[in-house]
Amino acid sequence: MSLKQRNRLLITACILLTIVAVLTVLANRGHLGDLFGPPPKEKQKHQAQRENDSDQQKSPPRPEGEASAKRNRVATDTPPPGSSAPKLGSGTRHALGPRRPPADTRKVRHNQVVVGLDYLVGKSNRIVVGRIIGSRAEWSKDRKAIYTHYTMRVYQTLKGKHEGTATVRVIGGQIKEENVGLTVTHQPEFSNGDEGIVFLTNDQRLLTSVVGGEQGWLKFQSGKGPSSQHVLNGFGEPIVGFGHNNEFLASRERRARRLTSQSLKDKIRELVR
Repeated sequence: MSLKQRNRLLITACILLTIVAVLTVLANRGHLGDLFGPPPKEKQKHQAQRENDSDQQKSPPRPEGEASAKRNRVATDTPPPGSSAPKLGSGTRHALGPRRPPADTRKVRHNQVVVGLDYLVGKSNRIVVGRIIGSRAEWSKDRKAIYTHYTMRVYQTLKGKHEGTATVRVIGGQIKEENVGLTVTHQPEFSNGDEGIVFLTNDQRLLTSVVGGEQGWLKFQSGKGPSSQHVLNGFGEPIVGFGHNNEFLASRERRARRLTSQSLKDKIRELVR
């Protein structure tokens, strides 16, 4: 036998010994069955079964008292046979637990939060009843915005110092001499001759002096009789009453009993006190 043939035999023998050693290690560790075991689906089943057995060994058995308490709780929440199941939100505890109130119950209209009379009265420095008698539009000092100043003849003052007139500042308007204008959403709209209640603030940092934007201008609408002057909310809807936190309730139905201007003024006086 030549030297080259002996070297080949030695290499072959080393390879066989290596393979035998690897198989022996796999067999000792329990992985030999995975190598020559069942097909992939069967392999997944066996693996899931092993994991389940391992979890059962790790987690201690539940005490009998806890298990019976859970059964009793479910039995208490479940209605007896023949009776109707409790409706969600009826106040009866059911298997799903008590109904939780929504995280945010504020109403939103036209991309703004709806405010009530409590907010308008609390945030205003002056509340007046009057009539719009004039207006003028002008540039801001930096000429980046246009403001319109409306003049109101004051009939009554419900909060603050009484004066004969009041100036209402609103962002937006038209400067006819320069043929330029600015329109801003959610701002109150005034016209000469309009009558109503306006909630004003002295904060000059705000873009408008009307609290709540368009919601701070409650316009009067004349009814059929001399004492049937109704009130429209900031969205142009007739007010019919008050809800939670004195939120305005509105309805466009003709049969609805609309709130009179005198009733609204009496309500504001109560809140101011």
